[in-house]
Amino acid sequence: MRKQHSYGGKLTALLLAAVLTLGLVPIRASAAGTAHFKDVPSTHWAYSYVERAYSDGAISGTGGDPAKGTGVFDPDAKMTYSQFLTMLMSAFYPEEMARVTVRTPWYAPAIQVASSRQLTYISQDDLMNKYAGASINRYNMSWILVKLLEDKGTALPTENERAAAAAKIADWDKVGTDNKSWPYYVSAVVAAGLISGVDDRGTFDGAGYITRGAAAVIYTKLADKLSQPGTTTPPSTASKFSITKGEGWELIPDPAYWNEVEETFNTVYPRLWARWGGDVAQKEITVNVKKILPLSGDRKEAPMWTGSTNYDHQKQLWERNIEISAHFKDVAPTPCFAHELGHVVQIYSGLDSSWWIETLASYASFRYCFYADDGVLARGALRYIGDDQGLRNWRFENDYYTAYWFFAYMDSRYPTTPQGYGLIDSIHFAMASKQITSDNINDPNLNAVVKKVTGLSSIEQVRQQYVKELDAGTWAFNGFGGYADNYITENIPGVPNPTYPTVDGLSLCAGAHTYAVSGQASSGTAADHLVDGNLSTVS
Repeated sequence: MRKQHSYGGKLTALLLAAVLTLGLVPIRASAAGTAHFKDVPSTHWAYSYVERAYSDGAISGTGGDPAKGTGVFDPDAKMTYSQFLTMLMSAFYPEEMARVTVRTPWYAPAIQVASSRQLTYISQDDLMNKYAGASINRYNMSWILVKLLEDKGTALPTENERAAAAAKIADWDKVGTDNKSWPYYVSAVVAAGLISGVDDRGTFDGAGYITRGAAAVIYTKLADKLSQPGTTTPPSTASKFSITKGEGWELIPDPAYWNEVEETFNTVYPRLWARWGGDVAQKEITVNVKKILPLSGDRKEAPMWTGSTNYDHQKQLWERNIEISAHFKDVAPTPCFAHELGHVVQIYSGLDSSWWIETLASYASFRYCFYADDGVLARGALRYIGDDQGLRNWRFENDYYTAYWFFAYMDSRYPTTPQGYGLIDSIHFAMASKQITSDNINDPNLNAVVKKVTGLSSIEQVRQQYVKELDAGTWAFNGFGGYADNYITENIPGVPNPTYPTVDGLSLCAGAHTYAVSGQASSGTAADHLVDGNLSTVS
């Protein structure tokens, strides 16, 4: 039963509409005294909510100076996409907002963060160029709110709770007529108590709009929900990681092979997800086995690959699986499988890539598999040779071995820290949010991010600086111990911390690339599938 509250006199028609629309509830009082916005005095129905949002740093108004009490809020104006996203991102993702390199126009950081977190199904380009100034409707607002709750690890209403909420929505039969996703999101926000109907019948009016004053109420209810003890779980531990055998495993009957796949997943994937998953990459992966994985051109077949199998309309995310060729069953899966896990966390859509996608996936395997654990590195030595001319000749090709060290250099010189993303992560999340759509080394968007992080004008200049440091001996690789970004992949529940083996600790011959195998390979198989350090090598 809803309590009745007095707001100092008779409810006006406007306040009544707000009560019906939003289900106003008491909130903690803002600092007593002067209103920060001259158009939202203490007698205004939205006063407490606007003041709360302002004190939380979620809003700053549309003009004037709130600190002097002369701010302008425009409470009756329609809320736009850019305003709504800026309000939510400022309040709930302040650290990520501070890391965004593109600061103009004023709403660019919020749109980038929301896009990288996949809180909206509208592309970043369309948000920036088509919808930034457009009024946001109640359907799209619902989508964003549910996505944010999911992203924060909040328990969402159950199916029964959503069904009960739907039964109270007068126009439920119209919800979803233009988009089959709307029933889920509408029933979820209503059941969660974030948005109510626009009248006493509970009409949702999904195509309708919400005022800025009403949006302040929604913000307050969302903030209160997220602040309740026990309602959220840190994203990295909100649900467990899992790997499942799919079809075709009778083609690889050796249990040792699956055990190695499973161990690699449980150790490597949580690290990759923590760094590059953006809280939106999938946590459950299915692995299938095929007789062969044919390729076109000179490459006859692949040992394994990552595919897209299902598009989740609610999550707006491709759920990928990994497929393994039974032809390679006598070759240890760890090197290639860790590489494919690197692809799973590449949450890109439509990226024109000639080098980044493959080399980052290989770096993922290199750093978070081989150079993370002494035992794995001992089985597959990837030894750094500082005077190797190949390190200097690399020019952004898919030559994994020589690319490893350049990526290690970028993480060493321009690391992610609690104060902001480093170079690799800035590029990765800019690609995820479609701020960068090509890895062409002359791409202006790519180089704008590079310049913001490094001060250098292009990714090619970073490579030239790397070569100079190799020649001068001012940078050399000796493992990842001491890297400033190690905190991201340490202390993950259920995952052993990396041991950070060093190059000096390797006892194998320089340049050796020997991998363990699952069982004893025949001499013919060993000859056919000798691994030479290039993870794309196939027979």
